[in-house]
Amino acid sequence: MREHLFGRSTFRNVYSASNPVPLPRVYLNAALMPAHSPFVFTDAFLSYYQVKHFGACWNDWTPPVNRIADVPIAFAASASGTVPGFYTAFATTGLCKEDSHLRESSFCHATQKGGPRSFLRISDGGLYDNIAYKTAYEVMLSERGRSPGIRKSMILVNSGTSADLQTVSEKDLRKSFLATTAMNGVFAVQDSTFQRLYSRMFESVGVDKTVLLDFYSLAKFPTGKDALLDGLDELAFFAAHNVDCYVGDTLQRSGGKALPAVVPSARQSFHHLKQRGGDCASENFYRVGNLSKTTFLADHELFTIMWQLGQLAVRMNEREVRAATAT
Repeated sequence: MREHLFGRSTFRNVYSASNPVPLPRVYLNAALMPAHSPFVFTDAFLSYYQVKHFGACWNDWTPPVNRIADVPIAFAASASGTVPGFYTAFATTGLCKEDSHLRESSFCHATQKGGPRSFLRISDGGLYDNIAYKTAYEVMLSERGRSPGIRKSMILVNSGTSADLQTVSEKDLRKSFLATTAMNGVFAVQDSTFQRLYSRMFESVGVDKTVLLDFYSLAKFPTGKDALLDGLDELAFFAAHNVDCYVGDTLQRSGGKALPAVVPSARQSFHHLKQRGGDCASENFYRVGNLSKTTFLADHELFTIMWQLGQLAVRMNEREVRAATAT
């Protein structure tokens, strides 16, 4: 993040008062291990945990931090995606200093090597809230009652795919309950809760219109709306040649094709998709998301396909988005 995107810019640099146009406020969500409690990069969280420094890999420390303005954007962005077992992020805290009122609390209990625990272990925000809608809810809750007469809308973007894990495959029936829970439980439970609650939650804090853009909003693609795919050539090719679909009850294998040097137009690929029959044309775009998800590797082709998939989600739900953003 620091080397390729943000350099050493801090929140202070990005949200400078000298900016000619005010920027939208970005909340970067992390989680604290092993409690799975939230850690959002805001002044309130830094103050609550008395954070002094942030660090990564045990040898890369930030300068002292007193406010969120001091925090490097690269560190906050990286920490919010710190997958346990792959990456390491942490923070020093003043909570256990000798003059702290928490010194004798269980939070600061001594380790076997002597001395109180003094580090926060920071992990991927998805462990607590994989969609970050809880932070959005807290923000809207703090705004409730302010600006009376102003219409509020919420547009949620969810690139998670675990909603399809609410059932288990036949082979998983033979696994132990513990193994099934470990593999399917964490994010599937989060998504199930989100699906039940998100519209009611935001309605309760005065949000007039809530729009959800996820992979399932791409289901039932209208076959007569080829123009929606214009410019999305890589996505259309991938959906036509790399995604399985059903013709009746028969699974039709795609065969799989790498993107050619010259990618056919989206309408050409969609014509091929329609010729495959069954639900291939109507359902393969949402299946692209479920199949591809995300990657820990720098895959430029997949990035392009997923970026185009996001554009298609907006196009297919344009009426809802316009209704939410109308003044």
